[in-house]
Amino acid sequence: MAWVVLISMLLSGGLYLFFGYRSVAGSIQALAEESRTDMRAMIFRIVSVAALVLHFICFLLYKAFPAFKFIPAEFLWNRWFSLAAAIIVGLPAAVIWIRGMIDAGPESIAVKDRQTSVHGIYKNIRHPQALGKMALPLVAALILNSPFLVMFSLLWIPAFYLLCRIEEKDLELHLGAEYLHYKGATGFFVPRKAVIHHALPENCLNCGTKLHGKYCHDCGQKNTDINVPFKELLHEFLWDELRIDSRFFHTLSPLIIKPGFLTADYVAGRRVRYIPPLRTYVIISFLLFLLLAMASKRSHLEELHEEPETRTEARAVESAPKPIIGQDIPAAGEDTLSFDFRFTRMVEEGYRRGAKNPELFVETLIERFAQGMFLLMPLFALLLKLLYIRSGRYYMQHLIFSIHFHAFVFLTILAITVTRFFRIPVLSQWMSLLIMTIPLYLYLSMKRFYRQGFWPTFIKLNLLSISYGAIFTGFILVILLSWIVL
Repeated sequence: MAWVVLISMLLSGGLYLFFGYRSVAGSIQALAEESRTDMRAMIFRIVSVAALVLHFICFLLYKAFPAFKFIPAEFLWNRWFSLAAAIIVGLPAAVIWIRGMIDAGPESIAVKDRQTSVHGIYKNIRHPQALGKMALPLVAALILNSPFLVMFSLLWIPAFYLLCRIEEKDLELHLGAEYLHYKGATGFFVPRKAVIHHALPENCLNCGTKLHGKYCHDCGQKNTDINVPFKELLHEFLWDELRIDSRFFHTLSPLIIKPGFLTADYVAGRRVRYIPPLRTYVIISFLLFLLLAMASKRSHLEELHEEPETRTEARAVESAPKPIIGQDIPAAGEDTLSFDFRFTRMVEEGYRRGAKNPELFVETLIERFAQGMFLLMPLFALLLKLLYIRSGRYYMQHLIFSIHFHAFVFLTILAITVTRFFRIPVLSQWMSLLIMTIPLYLYLSMKRFYRQGFWPTFIKLNLLSISYGAIFTGFILVILLSWIVL
Protein backbone atom coordinates (compact mmCIF):
# COMPACT_ATOMS: atom_id res chain seq x y z
CA MET A 1 0.00 0.00 0.00
CA ALA A 2 2.81 2.40 0.88
CA TRP A 3 4.48 2.10 -2.52
CA VAL A 4 1.13 2.45 -4.30
CA VAL A 5 0.59 5.74 -2.47
CA LEU A 6 4.10 6.95 -3.34
CA ILE A 7 3.71 6.09 -7.03
CA SER A 8 0.28 7.73 -7.09
CA MET A 9 1.78 10.84 -5.54
CA LEU A 10 4.44 11.01 -8.26
CA LEU A 11 1.96 10.37 -11.07
CA SER A 12 -0.58 12.92 -9.82
CA GLY A 13 2.13 15.55 -9.51
CA GLY A 14 3.35 14.82 -13.02
CA LEU A 15 -0.19 14.94 -14.42
CA TYR A 16 -0.81 18.27 -12.74
CA LEU A 17 2.30 19.81 -14.31
CA PHE A 18 1.62 18.24 -17.72
CA PHE A 19 -2.01 19.32 -18.06
CA GLY A 20 -1.23 22.68 -16.48
CA TYR A 21 1.30 23.34 -19.22
CA ARG A 22 -1.02 22.06 -21.95
CA SER A 23 -3.76 24.42 -20.79
CA VAL A 24 -1.42 27.40 -20.92
CA ALA A 25 0.05 26.38 -24.29
CA GLY A 26 -3.45 26.03 -25.80
CA SER A 27 -4.51 29.44 -24.52
CA ILE A 28 -1.35 31.07 -25.88
CA GLN A 29 -1.86 29.53 -29.31
CA ALA A 30 -5.48 30.69 -29.43
CA LEU A 31 -4.37 34.14 -28.32
CA ALA A 32 -1.74 34.37 -31.06
CA GLU A 33 -4.24 33.28 -33.71
CA GLU A 34 -6.76 35.85 -32.41
CA SER A 35 -9.35 33.10 -32.20
CA ARG A 36 -11.82 32.20 -29.49
CA THR A 37 -10.50 30.54 -26.39
CA ASP A 38 -9.62 26.92 -27.02
CA MET A 39 -12.06 24.74 -25.03
CA ARG A 40 -9.38 22.11 -24.66
CA ALA A 41 -7.33 24.57 -22.64
CA MET A 42 -10.11 24.91 -20.07
CA ILE A 43 -10.57 21.13 -19.95
CA PHE A 44 -6.84 20.68 -19.39
CA ARG A 45 -6.97 23.26 -16.60
CA ILE A 46 -9.80 21.37 -14.87
CA VAL A 47 -7.93 18.07 -15.20
CA SER A 48 -4.77 19.64 -13.76
CA VAL A 49 -6.72 20.93 -10.73
CA ALA A 50 -8.20 17.45 -10.20
CA ALA A 51 -4.68 15.98 -10.35
CA LEU A 52 -3.53 18.52 -7.75
CA VAL A 53 -6.38 17.53 -5.40
CA LEU A 54 -5.42 13.87 -5.87
CA HIS A 55 -1.81 14.79 -5.11
CA PHE A 56 -2.75 16.28 -1.75
CA ILE A 57 -4.92 13.26 -0.96
CA CYS A 58 -1.80 11.16 -1.55
CA PHE A 59 0.01 13.40 0.95
CA LEU A 60 -2.54 12.41 3.60
CA LEU A 61 -2.32 8.73 2.66
CA TYR A 62 1.49 8.78 2.78
CA LYS A 63 1.28 10.09 6.32
CA ALA A 64 -0.66 6.93 7.22
CA PHE A 65 1.36 4.57 4.98
CA PRO A 66 5.01 5.77 4.81
CA ALA A 67 7.21 4.00 2.27
CA PHE A 68 10.59 4.75 3.85
CA LYS A 69 10.74 3.41 7.38
CA PHE A 70 14.23 4.78 8.04
CA ILE A 71 12.98 8.38 7.72
CA PRO A 72 11.31 9.65 10.93
CA ALA A 73 7.54 9.89 10.65
CA GLU A 74 7.57 13.34 12.30
CA PHE A 75 10.05 16.05 13.16
CA LEU A 76 11.52 15.85 16.64
CA TRP A 77 10.52 19.38 17.55
CA ASN A 78 7.07 20.30 18.81
CA ARG A 79 4.29 20.05 16.24
CA TRP A 80 3.42 23.70 16.85
CA PHE A 81 6.73 24.76 15.32
CA SER A 82 5.75 23.09 12.05
CA LEU A 83 2.31 24.70 12.14
CA ALA A 84 3.90 28.10 12.74
CA ALA A 85 6.26 27.54 9.80
CA ALA A 86 3.28 26.52 7.64
CA ILE A 87 1.51 29.77 8.52
CA ILE A 88 4.63 31.86 7.84
CA VAL A 89 5.05 30.24 4.41
CA GLY A 90 1.39 29.79 3.55
CA LEU A 91 -0.08 33.22 4.29
CA PRO A 92 2.17 35.23 1.91
CA ALA A 93 1.83 32.51 -0.74
CA ALA A 94 -1.96 32.56 -0.45
CA VAL A 95 -2.06 36.35 -0.67
CA ILE A 96 0.11 36.33 -3.81
CA TRP A 97 -1.96 33.56 -5.40
CA ILE A 98 -5.32 35.17 -4.65
CA ARG A 99 -4.04 38.58 -5.72
CA GLY A 100 -2.86 37.06 -9.00
CA MET A 101 -6.23 35.41 -9.63
CA ILE A 102 -8.13 38.62 -8.86
CA ASP A 103 -5.91 40.76 -11.09
CA ALA A 104 -5.99 38.21 -13.92
CA GLY A 105 -9.77 37.85 -13.72
CA PRO A 106 -11.17 35.44 -16.34
CA GLU A 107 -7.64 34.85 -17.64
CA SER A 108 -7.06 32.65 -14.58
CA ILE A 109 -9.11 30.05 -16.46
CA ALA A 110 -7.95 30.83 -20.00
CA VAL A 111 -6.49 33.79 -21.88
CA LYS A 112 -9.25 35.57 -23.83
CA ASP A 113 -7.95 38.92 -25.04
CA ARG A 114 -5.10 40.08 -27.23
CA GLN A 115 -3.60 41.89 -24.25
CA THR A 116 -2.37 39.70 -21.43
CA SER A 117 -2.76 40.79 -17.81
CA VAL A 118 -0.41 43.69 -17.14
CA HIS A 119 -2.19 45.38 -14.25
CA GLY A 120 -2.14 44.90 -10.49
CA ILE A 121 0.47 42.48 -9.25
CA TYR A 122 1.38 41.62 -12.86
CA LYS A 123 2.99 45.04 -13.20
CA ASN A 124 5.75 43.92 -10.84
CA ILE A 125 6.19 40.15 -11.21
CA ARG A 126 5.40 37.43 -13.71
CA HIS A 127 3.63 34.19 -12.76
CA PRO A 128 2.31 35.24 -9.31
CA GLN A 129 -0.22 32.40 -9.32
CA ALA A 130 2.52 29.84 -9.95
CA LEU A 131 4.57 31.43 -7.16
CA GLY A 132 1.67 31.04 -4.76
CA LYS A 133 0.86 27.47 -5.78
CA MET A 134 4.52 26.51 -5.54
CA ALA A 135 4.35 26.82 -1.75
CA LEU A 136 1.17 24.74 -1.31
CA PRO A 137 2.90 21.30 -1.12
CA LEU A 138 5.40 22.64 1.41
CA VAL A 139 2.59 24.09 3.54
CA ALA A 140 0.72 20.77 3.44
CA ALA A 141 3.90 18.86 4.38
CA LEU A 142 4.56 21.20 7.32
CA ILE A 143 1.00 20.83 8.57
CA LEU A 144 1.42 17.04 8.45
CA ASN A 145 4.82 17.47 10.20
CA SER A 146 6.44 14.93 7.86
CA PRO A 147 10.19 15.22 7.07
CA PHE A 148 9.87 13.15 3.88
CA LEU A 149 6.95 15.18 2.56
CA VAL A 150 8.86 18.40 3.27
CA MET A 151 11.82 17.13 1.22
CA PHE A 152 9.46 15.87 -1.50
CA SER A 153 7.62 19.21 -1.66
CA LEU A 154 10.88 21.02 -2.39
CA LEU A 155 10.91 19.26 -5.78
CA TRP A 156 8.02 21.51 -6.79
CA ILE A 157 10.27 24.58 -6.77
CA PRO A 158 12.48 23.58 -9.77
CA ALA A 159 9.44 21.96 -11.42
CA PHE A 160 7.41 25.19 -11.32
CA TYR A 161 10.47 27.20 -12.33
CA LEU A 162 11.04 25.09 -15.45
CA LEU A 163 7.32 25.08 -16.26
CA CYS A 164 7.16 28.88 -16.15
CA ARG A 165 10.31 29.17 -18.26
CA ILE A 166 8.81 26.90 -20.92
CA GLU A 167 5.61 28.94 -20.80
CA GLU A 168 7.62 32.12 -21.38
CA LYS A 169 9.29 30.58 -24.42
CA ASP A 170 5.85 29.92 -25.89
CA LEU A 171 4.72 33.46 -25.11
CA GLU A 172 7.81 34.92 -26.77
CA LEU A 173 7.26 32.71 -29.81
CA HIS A 174 3.58 33.59 -30.28
CA LEU A 175 3.42 37.18 -29.00
CA GLY A 176 6.88 38.42 -29.99
CA ALA A 177 7.88 41.98 -29.09
CA GLU A 178 4.73 42.57 -27.06
CA TYR A 179 5.68 39.97 -24.47
CA LEU A 180 9.39 40.78 -24.62
CA HIS A 181 8.59 44.35 -23.62
CA TYR A 182 6.45 43.11 -20.73
CA LYS A 183 9.16 40.65 -19.71
CA GLY A 184 11.80 43.37 -19.65
CA ALA A 185 9.69 45.53 -17.33
CA THR A 186 8.90 42.87 -14.74
CA GLY A 187 10.70 40.36 -12.55
CA PHE A 188 10.50 36.56 -12.55
CA PHE A 189 8.79 35.70 -9.22
CA VAL A 190 10.68 38.59 -7.56
CA PRO A 191 10.02 42.28 -8.39
CA ARG A 192 12.73 44.09 -10.26
CA LYS A 193 14.74 46.66 -8.38
CA ALA A 194 12.64 49.78 -7.93
CA VAL A 195 13.51 52.64 -10.22
CA ILE A 196 14.29 55.84 -8.37
CA HIS A 197 12.05 58.44 -9.97
CA HIS A 198 13.72 61.56 -8.60
CA ALA A 199 16.32 63.37 -10.67
CA LEU A 200 19.90 62.26 -10.17
CA PRO A 201 22.77 64.75 -10.16
CA GLU A 202 24.52 65.41 -13.46
CA ASN A 203 27.92 65.80 -11.80
CA CYS A 204 29.63 63.41 -9.38
CA LEU A 205 28.86 64.44 -5.81
CA ASN A 206 32.32 63.29 -4.73
CA CYS A 207 34.69 64.86 -7.28
CA GLY A 208 32.42 67.00 -9.48
CA THR A 209 33.23 65.17 -12.74
CA LYS A 210 30.57 65.16 -15.46
CA LEU A 211 28.67 61.88 -15.28
CA HIS A 212 27.94 59.65 -18.28
CA GLY A 213 26.49 56.59 -16.54
CA LYS A 214 25.75 54.99 -13.20
CA TYR A 215 29.33 55.37 -11.98
CA CYS A 216 31.85 58.18 -12.07
CA HIS A 217 34.64 57.32 -14.52
CA ASP A 218 37.09 59.41 -12.47
CA CYS A 219 36.61 58.30 -8.84
CA GLY A 220 34.28 55.30 -9.31
CA GLN A 221 31.54 56.50 -6.97
CA LYS A 222 28.03 55.30 -7.77
CA ASN A 223 25.63 57.95 -9.01
CA THR A 224 23.02 57.80 -6.26
CA ASP A 225 21.40 60.16 -3.82
CA ILE A 226 20.78 59.34 -0.16
CA ASN A 227 18.31 62.22 0.20
CA VAL A 228 15.37 59.98 -0.66
CA PRO A 229 12.60 58.34 1.40
CA PHE A 230 13.77 55.67 3.82
CA LYS A 231 11.69 53.05 1.99
CA GLU A 232 13.76 53.46 -1.20
CA LEU A 233 17.05 53.33 0.71
CA LEU A 234 15.99 50.17 2.56
CA HIS A 235 14.85 48.51 -0.68
CA GLU A 236 18.15 49.35 -2.39
CA PHE A 237 20.20 48.00 0.52
CA LEU A 238 18.25 44.75 0.72
CA TRP A 239 18.47 44.30 -3.04
CA ASP A 240 22.19 45.06 -3.39
CA GLU A 241 23.53 43.42 -0.25
CA LEU A 242 21.27 40.56 0.75
CA ARG A 243 19.70 39.15 -2.39
CA ILE A 244 20.37 35.64 -3.65
CA ASP A 245 19.37 35.68 -7.30
CA SER A 246 20.11 33.45 -10.26
CA ARG A 247 23.82 34.26 -9.86
CA PHE A 248 23.88 31.97 -6.83
CA PHE A 249 22.97 28.96 -8.97
CA HIS A 250 25.37 30.07 -11.71
CA THR A 251 28.05 30.14 -9.02
CA LEU A 252 27.11 26.86 -7.35
CA SER A 253 27.18 24.76 -10.52
CA PRO A 254 30.83 25.36 -11.56
CA LEU A 255 31.90 25.35 -7.91
CA ILE A 256 30.73 21.74 -7.63
CA ILE A 257 31.35 20.14 -11.02
CA LYS A 258 34.24 22.23 -12.43
CA PRO A 259 37.08 22.43 -9.90
CA GLY A 260 39.09 25.63 -10.36
CA PHE A 261 36.91 26.94 -13.20
CA LEU A 262 35.03 29.44 -11.04
CA THR A 263 38.26 30.94 -9.69
CA ALA A 264 39.85 31.11 -13.14
CA ASP A 265 36.76 32.76 -14.62
CA TYR A 266 36.49 35.24 -11.78
CA VAL A 267 40.18 36.20 -11.91
CA ALA A 268 39.93 36.57 -15.72
CA GLY A 269 37.36 39.33 -15.18
CA ARG A 270 34.14 37.46 -15.99
CA ARG A 271 32.47 38.30 -12.67
CA VAL A 272 28.99 39.70 -13.32
CA ARG A 273 27.39 36.25 -13.62
CA TYR A 274 28.81 35.06 -10.27
CA ILE A 275 28.31 35.94 -6.63
CA PRO A 276 31.48 37.42 -5.06
CA PRO A 277 33.68 34.71 -3.49
CA LEU A 278 33.36 35.92 0.10
CA ARG A 279 29.57 36.12 -0.13
CA THR A 280 29.47 32.58 -1.55
CA TYR A 281 31.51 31.33 1.39
CA VAL A 282 29.40 33.24 3.93
CA ILE A 283 26.12 31.83 2.57
CA ILE A 284 27.35 28.22 2.58
CA SER A 285 29.07 28.48 5.97
CA PHE A 286 25.99 30.11 7.50
CA LEU A 287 23.80 27.22 6.35
CA LEU A 288 26.34 24.67 7.60
CA PHE A 289 26.82 26.16 11.07
CA LEU A 290 23.08 26.75 11.42
CA LEU A 291 22.38 23.08 10.68
CA LEU A 292 25.14 21.95 13.06
CA ALA A 293 23.64 24.10 15.82
CA MET A 294 20.19 22.63 15.12
CA ALA A 295 21.62 19.10 15.26
CA SER A 296 23.27 19.86 18.61
CA LYS A 297 20.00 21.28 19.93
CA ARG A 298 18.08 18.20 18.78
CA SER A 299 20.60 15.87 20.41
CA HIS A 300 20.21 17.77 23.67
CA LEU A 301 16.40 17.54 23.46
CA GLU A 302 16.63 13.80 22.87
CA GLU A 303 18.69 13.42 26.03
CA LEU A 304 16.07 15.37 27.97
CA HIS A 305 13.39 12.99 26.67
CA GLU A 306 15.16 9.89 27.95
CA GLU A 307 13.21 7.40 30.02
CA PRO A 308 12.92 8.61 33.64
CA GLU A 309 14.32 5.32 34.90
CA THR A 310 17.43 5.73 32.75
CA ARG A 311 18.09 9.23 34.05
CA THR A 312 17.45 8.10 37.65
CA GLU A 313 19.93 5.25 37.28
CA ALA A 314 22.50 7.58 35.73
CA ARG A 315 22.18 10.05 38.59
CA ALA A 316 22.39 7.21 41.12
CA VAL A 317 25.62 5.98 39.56
CA GLU A 318 27.09 9.49 39.52
CA SER A 319 26.11 10.18 43.15
CA ALA A 320 27.25 6.79 44.48
CA PRO A 321 30.23 6.98 46.84
CA LYS A 322 33.49 6.31 45.05
CA PRO A 323 35.92 3.81 46.58
CA ILE A 324 39.11 5.28 47.86
CA ILE A 325 41.19 2.41 46.54
CA GLY A 326 42.08 2.99 42.93
CA GLN A 327 41.67 6.76 43.01
CA ASP A 328 44.51 8.82 41.62
CA ILE A 329 46.18 10.90 44.29
CA PRO A 330 49.20 13.11 43.97
CA ALA A 331 52.36 11.11 44.40
CA ALA A 332 54.38 11.74 47.50
CA GLY A 333 56.36 14.87 47.12
CA GLU A 334 54.50 15.90 43.92
CA ASP A 335 54.27 19.63 43.55
CA THR A 336 50.55 20.48 43.25
CA LEU A 337 51.54 23.93 42.00
CA SER A 338 53.52 22.58 39.04
CA PHE A 339 52.41 23.37 35.50
CA ASP A 340 51.68 19.72 34.66
CA PHE A 341 49.45 19.26 37.68
CA ARG A 342 47.56 22.54 37.14
CA PHE A 343 47.14 21.82 33.42
CA THR A 344 45.77 18.34 34.16
CA ARG A 345 43.27 19.82 36.60
CA MET A 346 42.18 22.42 34.01
CA VAL A 347 41.67 19.67 31.42
CA GLU A 348 39.57 17.68 33.89
CA GLU A 349 37.55 20.77 34.77
CA GLY A 350 36.99 21.57 31.08
CA TYR A 351 35.90 17.99 30.45
CA ARG A 352 33.42 18.17 33.33
CA ARG A 353 31.99 21.45 32.07
CA GLY A 354 31.60 19.98 28.59
CA ALA A 355 29.93 16.82 29.90
CA LYS A 356 27.62 18.87 32.11
CA ASN A 357 26.56 21.22 29.31
CA PRO A 358 27.35 19.58 25.94
CA GLU A 359 25.09 21.98 24.06
CA LEU A 360 27.10 25.00 25.23
CA PHE A 361 30.33 23.13 24.45
CA VAL A 362 29.29 22.42 20.84
CA GLU A 363 27.93 25.95 20.30
CA THR A 364 31.17 27.45 21.61
CA LEU A 365 33.30 25.25 19.34
CA ILE A 366 31.14 26.09 16.31
CA GLU A 367 31.33 29.82 17.02
CA ARG A 368 35.11 29.84 17.46
CA PHE A 369 35.65 27.57 14.47
CA ALA A 370 33.58 29.88 12.27
CA GLN A 371 35.58 32.88 13.45
CA GLY A 372 38.91 31.11 13.06
CA MET A 373 38.23 30.13 9.45
CA PHE A 374 38.60 33.78 8.45
CA LEU A 375 42.20 33.46 9.64
CA LEU A 376 42.85 30.04 8.11
CA MET A 377 41.77 30.99 4.59
CA PRO A 378 44.39 33.78 4.29
CA LEU A 379 47.01 31.37 5.67
CA PHE A 380 46.01 28.81 3.05
CA ALA A 381 46.39 31.51 0.40
CA LEU A 382 49.81 32.41 1.80
CA LEU A 383 50.94 28.79 1.43
CA LEU A 384 49.77 28.86 -2.19
CA LYS A 385 51.69 32.09 -2.73
CA LEU A 386 54.87 30.42 -1.47
CA LEU A 387 54.32 27.27 -3.54
CA TYR A 388 53.64 29.29 -6.70
CA ILE A 389 56.09 32.09 -6.00
CA ARG A 390 57.21 32.15 -9.64
CA SER A 391 53.73 32.10 -11.15
CA GLY A 392 53.47 35.88 -11.13
CA ARG A 393 50.05 35.75 -9.52
CA TYR A 394 49.04 38.27 -6.89
CA TYR A 395 48.17 37.23 -3.36
CA MET A 396 44.53 38.24 -3.90
CA GLN A 397 44.20 35.63 -6.66
CA HIS A 398 45.44 32.93 -4.29
CA LEU A 399 42.99 34.21 -1.67
CA ILE A 400 40.07 33.88 -4.10
CA PHE A 401 41.20 30.31 -4.83
CA SER A 402 41.33 29.64 -1.08
CA ILE A 403 37.82 31.02 -0.49
CA HIS A 404 36.32 28.95 -3.29
CA PHE A 405 38.05 25.78 -2.08
CA HIS A 406 36.86 26.22 1.51
CA ALA A 407 33.36 26.98 0.22
CA PHE A 408 33.38 23.61 -1.57
CA VAL A 409 34.64 21.83 1.57
CA PHE A 410 31.85 23.38 3.63
CA LEU A 411 29.32 22.51 0.93
CA THR A 412 30.45 18.88 1.08
CA ILE A 413 30.15 18.81 4.87
CA LEU A 414 26.74 20.48 4.56
CA ALA A 415 25.49 17.73 2.22
CA ILE A 416 26.67 15.05 4.66
CA THR A 417 25.15 16.88 7.63
CA VAL A 418 21.77 17.19 5.89
CA THR A 419 21.51 13.43 5.34
CA ARG A 420 22.49 12.71 8.93
CA PHE A 421 20.20 15.40 10.31
CA PHE A 422 17.21 13.81 8.60
CA ARG A 423 18.53 10.37 9.57
CA ILE A 424 18.73 8.69 6.19
CA PRO A 425 21.23 5.88 6.96
CA VAL A 426 21.70 4.48 3.45
CA LEU A 427 22.14 7.90 1.87
CA SER A 428 24.33 9.25 4.68
CA GLN A 429 26.75 6.34 4.27
CA TRP A 430 27.20 7.13 0.59
CA MET A 431 27.38 10.86 1.23
CA SER A 432 30.16 10.31 3.76
CA LEU A 433 32.32 9.12 0.88
CA LEU A 434 32.27 12.69 -0.44
CA ILE A 435 34.98 13.53 2.09
CA MET A 436 37.35 11.40 0.02
CA THR A 437 36.74 13.62 -3.02
CA ILE A 438 38.17 16.74 -1.34
CA PRO A 439 41.87 15.94 -2.09
CA LEU A 440 40.94 15.08 -5.70
CA TYR A 441 38.95 18.30 -5.97
CA LEU A 442 41.91 20.31 -4.66
CA TYR A 443 44.27 18.64 -7.14
CA LEU A 444 41.98 19.32 -10.11
CA SER A 445 41.45 22.91 -8.95
CA MET A 446 45.19 23.56 -8.68
CA LYS A 447 45.86 21.94 -12.04
CA ARG A 448 43.18 23.98 -13.83
CA PHE A 449 43.88 27.32 -12.16
CA TYR A 450 47.69 27.27 -12.05
CA ARG A 451 48.09 25.38 -15.35
CA GLN A 452 50.95 23.07 -14.39
CA GLY A 453 51.58 19.43 -15.22
CA PHE A 454 50.74 16.30 -13.26
CA TRP A 455 53.91 15.92 -11.20
CA PRO A 456 54.44 19.59 -10.24
CA THR A 457 50.81 19.82 -9.16
CA PHE A 458 50.95 16.49 -7.32
CA ILE A 459 54.11 17.44 -5.40
CA LYS A 460 52.74 20.85 -4.45
CA LEU A 461 49.44 19.24 -3.42
CA ASN A 462 51.29 17.02 -0.95
CA LEU A 463 53.38 19.90 0.40
CA LEU A 464 50.24 21.99 0.78
CA SER A 465 48.35 19.16 2.50
CA ILE A 466 51.14 18.50 5.01
CA SER A 467 51.73 22.14 5.89
CA TYR A 468 48.06 23.13 6.02
CA GLY A 469 47.21 19.93 7.90
CA ALA A 470 49.72 20.89 10.60
CA ILE A 471 48.26 24.41 10.80
CA PHE A 472 44.71 23.07 10.93
CA THR A 473 45.60 20.59 13.68
CA GLY A 474 47.13 23.39 15.72
CA PHE A 475 44.03 25.47 15.10
CA ILE A 476 41.77 22.71 16.48
CA LEU A 477 44.02 22.37 19.55
CA VAL A 478 43.82 26.11 20.16
CA ILE A 479 40.01 25.96 20.02
CA LEU A 480 39.94 23.10 22.53
CA LEU A 481 42.41 24.87 24.81
CA SER A 482 40.32 28.02 24.65
CA TRP A 483 37.40 26.03 26.09
CA ILE A 484 39.62 24.68 28.87
CA VAL A 485 41.33 27.94 29.80
CA LEU A 486 38.58 30.52 29.21
